[in-house]
Amino acid sequence: MTHPAGWHPDPGNPNLERYWDGQQWTDQTRPHSQFAASEGAGQATKKARKWPWVVGGVIGVFVLMGIIGNIVGPQEEESTAGASSTTTTAAPVTTTTQPTTTTRTPSSTTAPSFTISTTTPVPAVPVKAEFSDPRCAPADPAMVEWIAAGLSDSSLALENAVVIEDDGLLFIGASTVRPDGKFENRSDVWIVQDSMPFASTGGARNTTEWTKASDALGISPGDERVQAADACVIELTRG
Repeated sequence: MTHPAGWHPDPGNPNLERYWDGQQWTDQTRPHSQFAASEGAGQATKKARKWPWVVGGVIGVFVLMGIIGNIVGPQEEESTAGASSTTTTAAPVTTTTQPTTTTRTPSSTTAPSFTISTTTPVPAVPVKAEFSDPRCAPADPAMVEWIAAGLSDSSLALENAVVIEDDGLLFIGASTVRPDGKFENRSDVWIVQDSMPFASTGGARNTTEWTKASDALGISPGDERVQAADACVIELTRG
């Protein structure tokens, strides 16, 4: 309950009165006096004097309602009796359908990437053969091609190539083969120094344009290393 603005008993001290501004208690206080009591009694007396009037007003309202009911009642009965049927109208039901919204996320289209690789054919690695001379080994195909580039007859080919490495030199032996698969020379030997081939044996000097090894390097065809490479090629041709 909200008190009207004014002096009221202090909630914290019954011997004092505190001023209520209508919203909250203020800091103003005063000793409790008979004025407040008499003021309260006067208000109670005024309220007591008002209640007979209130009761009389309520009774008058009921009397008036009874008179109106007697007048309106017969008309409602006649209206009800004359009605042949009662019509009930159902209130329309309104259904609101929320539209379905479909959000499409744009898909990012990325152009496919293509990787084009150029594959260089790798020369076949020659199968290591068993030689009676442990110094012999299959020759590097690239070096064999380099020596074959000096062949005076381009229809010839070098096969059964072997190599012996010694003192920074490569002693490469190979068979010179004709297009029909027959030997032009069963075995010839070239000596390579600093990637430069030199023809050692007679067949090598006759079928290629490389410089003579005996002239450039001072190594004769009878050198032990030349003969060893030649022997390893012969072993391969005999299977």
